[in-house]
Amino acid sequence: MSQQPIRRPWHFLVATGHQGTKYKCQICPAARSWMYLSAAIAHEDSANHTERAREVASDSDTPTSPFHEPSSPFTIPYASDDVQLDFGDELAHAPSEGDILQVHSTRLGPALPSDGADCIYDDWDGPMGDAMDKLPEDDGEWDTEEEDQAGFCFEGAGEVGTRAEEADDNAPASEELIPPSDDCAPKDGIALQDPNRFFPWLSCEDASLDAMMAFPRACFGEGELEATCWFSGKCGASGLPSVSQVKRHRTALLELCGTDPQLVEGKLGNLFSVNSFKKLVQHELANPLVCRHLHWYSEEVGDSGSEAWQFDKWRHEVPGSIAGPMVRSPEGKDYFVNEPALANVDNLGSIAPVIPVRWFMRDGGLHALAHRLYVHPRDQNAYTIDGRSALELPMSAFFSPYPDFAREHSYYNLPSPSRVTGVITRTDSSDGYQEDIEEVTVALPHPWRVLADGKRVLTLPIWFYCDDTSGNVSKKWNKHNSLLFTLAGLPREQAQLPFNIHFLGTSNIASPLEMFDDVVEQLRESREEGILAYHCEYDEVVLVMPWVLAMLGDNPMQSEFASHIGLTGKCFCRICHVRSSDKARPPGDQGEAVRLAEFLETGRPRDKAETVRALDEQLALILGGAPSNAGPVATETGSKDKYFQHFAERLAAHCAKLKSRSSGDSSGYTREALAEKMKEFRATLPDDLYNPALRLDDFDPHADTPVEVLHVVLLGFVKYFWRDAVSRQKAPGKATLIERIESLELSGLGVTRANGNTLVQYAGSLTGRDFRVVLQIAPAVLDGMIPRNHYEAWLALCRLASLVFQPVIESKTAYLTHLEDAIDDFLAATALWTTQWFNKPKFHILLHLVTHVRRFGPAILYATETFESYNYVIRLRSVHSNHHAPSVDIAHAFSHMHAIRHLVSGGYVYNGEGLLRAGPGVRDFLHDAVFLRLMGMNSLFKRSGYGKYSTVPKPTMTLSWESTRSGRAGCPMRPLNSRSVIRQCHAVILKDDDVARTGNFVLYRAHPRSQPLDHPGAIALGRIVEILADTASQRVISILIQRCTIGAQISPYMFPGVTLLDDFHLVPSLADCLTVVNVFHNCARNMCTSTETRELKQERITLDKKGSELTHIEPNDLVLNLAQLRSGALLSRFQTRTPRPDTAALIRRAIAIRHALDGTAPDDPAPEADHSAMPTASSTLPPPAASTPPAVSTPPCPRPSEPVAAAPEAGLRSGAKRAGRPNSHDDGRQTKRPRRAAPAPATQIDGMAAGEWTVYTPETYHAE
Repeated sequence: MSQQPIRRPWHFLVATGHQGTKYKCQICPAARSWMYLSAAIAHEDSANHTERAREVASDSDTPTSPFHEPSSPFTIPYASDDVQLDFGDELAHAPSEGDILQVHSTRLGPALPSDGADCIYDDWDGPMGDAMDKLPEDDGEWDTEEEDQAGFCFEGAGEVGTRAEEADDNAPASEELIPPSDDCAPKDGIALQDPNRFFPWLSCEDASLDAMMAFPRACFGEGELEATCWFSGKCGASGLPSVSQVKRHRTALLELCGTDPQLVEGKLGNLFSVNSFKKLVQHELANPLVCRHLHWYSEEVGDSGSEAWQFDKWRHEVPGSIAGPMVRSPEGKDYFVNEPALANVDNLGSIAPVIPVRWFMRDGGLHALAHRLYVHPRDQNAYTIDGRSALELPMSAFFSPYPDFAREHSYYNLPSPSRVTGVITRTDSSDGYQEDIEEVTVALPHPWRVLADGKRVLTLPIWFYCDDTSGNVSKKWNKHNSLLFTLAGLPREQAQLPFNIHFLGTSNIASPLEMFDDVVEQLRESREEGILAYHCEYDEVVLVMPWVLAMLGDNPMQSEFASHIGLTGKCFCRICHVRSSDKARPPGDQGEAVRLAEFLETGRPRDKAETVRALDEQLALILGGAPSNAGPVATETGSKDKYFQHFAERLAAHCAKLKSRSSGDSSGYTREALAEKMKEFRATLPDDLYNPALRLDDFDPHADTPVEVLHVVLLGFVKYFWRDAVSRQKAPGKATLIERIESLELSGLGVTRANGNTLVQYAGSLTGRDFRVVLQIAPAVLDGMIPRNHYEAWLALCRLASLVFQPVIESKTAYLTHLEDAIDDFLAATALWTTQWFNKPKFHILLHLVTHVRRFGPAILYATETFESYNYVIRLRSVHSNHHAPSVDIAHAFSHMHAIRHLVSGGYVYNGEGLLRAGPGVRDFLHDAVFLRLMGMNSLFKRSGYGKYSTVPKPTMTLSWESTRSGRAGCPMRPLNSRSVIRQCHAVILKDDDVARTGNFVLYRAHPRSQPLDHPGAIALGRIVEILADTASQRVISILIQRCTIGAQISPYMFPGVTLLDDFHLVPSLADCLTVVNVFHNCARNMCTSTETRELKQERITLDKKGSELTHIEPNDLVLNLAQLRSGALLSRFQTRTPRPDTAALIRRAIAIRHALDGTAPDDPAPEADHSAMPTASSTLPPPAASTPPAVSTPPCPRPSEPVAAAPEAGLRSGAKRAGRPNSHDDGRQTKRPRRAAPAPATQIDGMAAGEWTVYTPETYHAE
């Protein structure tokens, strides 16, 4: 944690009251008012206060070393600025001489213009102070993390803002979060211990021991707690509560602020425990660390966007009653959607009745989408809505809400607004257009106005998530299905923090849909009655209406929630009606062409109503006495409900039982009698037999289960391709691959080191984090290791990934166009590798990503890495239970964890009499860096490191500006003075938190900031040569850049080349350095050789043995790595799209490649080629092949003697099944392959002239 922000707190009075904590200066005669922390810090830095402090220090002859700074002993309430307080001489108390460690004779800071350059200050400013040893400063969690990442220790004031601004905005325990205290100091000034200081616990020991069992990732069981108590007792601690006492006290704690877990009997007959969704929502609105970040309305931001509330589903698709049902004006008037109101409809002051249908944000203010109201032509006492056009009005244009309008309508000579009965519509036709009035019924007043009874009504969107994880540490699988959620109104940086993930329930017995059924009932009840919650920002009770924005998870789980048959079915896509097989298709190559054409396009969308009809049909067949006919219907429609399947099996068993009884009776049951008996049995079952997700309002599980890029891209395509690439290599090839990875420069990729041995030898056991590294380095290490058409697919995947993982979309129109093109290019390159990949449904599901980005925002918004990592927290709770009642035990553990989190955060709770908060001692845990880290809360207060630097240790005290390379190139970023101390630096932290080191390549502004970044030539590339900082002002003053040119694409990488120029340039400011980028050496051109020079370590000991690494020839022959994921938006300007054939030609060529790889003959001779659609030589098609390996434009890196084994099928090794074999579905089901014919020679592809292009055959693979 950071040190106390005030230098000398004994100069200030501290008062804590209902408005928070304030300060008052004791030594300045002119300071008569109470100040908040920011104003107090600014006052202390002022020249008048500094001079007065120096006078006081000289009078008392007291040194001012900061080694000992006692805090003020007074905590007093304040009522107004004229409060008279008299504490005698104690008010000017300074620490005694015996309390201070005498080290240096110093002067009180900050520095004044009249001070000499050799002065030393008590906060260690000045040239001499810079050279002295400093006490270690704990500047928050960021320093530790950054030191781990970069290997440097950073210092400096940074570029975030002034010291006062940082104290208010970034301090973990900023004074606006310190709650008021009820204790009052006695008149004699002696502070007494507040008995409620650690409320709801009795003491600090009680609170600390109970909190230890709530650490998410450092789970303490009862045994660990007993060991802690034993250790503390041995160290002299006394009065510690026992473990049983802590558990008894916890019961009252959970009743006060727990999540009220309830044991539920599901409709499928299983018992499980579910936390209260209502309690969780109430606590989140009462939590100041959460509530202040929540967004309640959609936002219009033009063509850009980065958050869910800026995209189509929230912005346009959901009804206005869900997107934002009402607003409250500054005058306290409530305007609901779908209620008539009076407003100024133009700039001329024209007043007219309107009906707002949607509220949204624009430019920081609330606006309404509204329609004009006109008197109904056939009923003068009713209104009709003008549906032909809409108005966008600011909230300030409204002045009379519905209740006022209904009361005062006669004053405006208007009919009562209580009846709105029609909508004017316009229908276009060949003869022009026709207008008509459709009859409608509008419920007035709005039902939620009646329900709210004067309270605000807010709607709360939810990201739901479901996944399975093992409850065991061992490899024995103990499947637990878990339901989690987070609030979609939080910004992405907040929503993806573990702190903001909420646990609902888990079970190793009940299915996800059985548990979700209880959650749906809670949601429906909340939508009907609302959730009354205290809103700590508005300081009032509000009515909250939750709704589901999307359901997240992996593909099988999303299919289950969509009542879809799954990835192995004939209709394998949960989003559309594409089919893997169809009897209506023609046989042979023609049928395969039809299948590929359908696979490469999105089909007719599925919807909830259609799924319900399909399930109704299956239920009717079962009730009609033909349960065996329901299975084929599920197969043909792709609708198979796992929740309904339980009841279908019971119905089928009862039907079989009835039929068996009737078989012994000569009369038997007639069809009608059997159906009647089945209906009687159906009446004994629950009313709702279908998937509970189908009962949610404003949620379609087919459309609202967005493509999840972790499982589709990283754990999908990258995993498939990497396993294929590694499985192709024999031992020499794997050694070469490891060598290339270990020799690669990784700056700019967001990783410190890539372990080649792990990535290659354990390719079958990698995680999403590993595949993220693989994706960014693959183009640099795979050249020459795999066939060229495989490498082209990798390049297309890298181009796609750089778009997919962009967190901010600057232009939705351009981005969606580029994304669609990148997906098409990737699928085309994959088809020209082998169509066997298209037996994996993820390649088709990817096509729907464009629609989901348009509706929900950037794909990274609904990526599930944080949820996946949260499975570890669930697993720990399972491990630390006795496994007798895992669902109940885990739910209670999370209820306790939530209670600790809420109380420490300063959240409010209601105890039946009023609102309460934890005592100030509990809330002071936010000042404890260790507690924050163990509680997973350190990210909430993570400071930006922007502008901090790491200096180079040097024996000399200072450098002159003229003696540096920067000084010879121009002027510093900031003016220097006599106190400036210039030091060289290793690294500096940029605005995007990239660590820029000397020698790194960066993108920087080449033109003034007035020019937009998308302007041609606005961004340039350069290498950092020198970083200088002024340690007196603690600011970076110079970054010297060696300019580079970005050239044309270099084969075989198809990335632009980089050339260093003998031209050096000083960037005007640190903000002009945009991001660090990755470059790698052009080994293919220079044929770099391997040497045994790499240092090896074992057990932190450097070995005498050396490892192999590449020695780069012509080290300045570089390539810009466009595969890096960070700053993909900036690098996209250097991407060039490779031409590809049209879909029909692509499919013909893909089928020809498949025949060549299988050694089979095509069904029909190739038709005449259509040369108008042929790609150029730099396209995604493989290079020419003959009896010798294909020629390349630049020689590749040295290859092992046999890097690629002869593949018996499709160019794959026979053992490649574990490596993502492309001819298998995700479930491992193998597809049938045609019988292998005699090996065919290299085959000419349909659509190419003879000799233009030849595909790889098994023989040419072996030759390569």
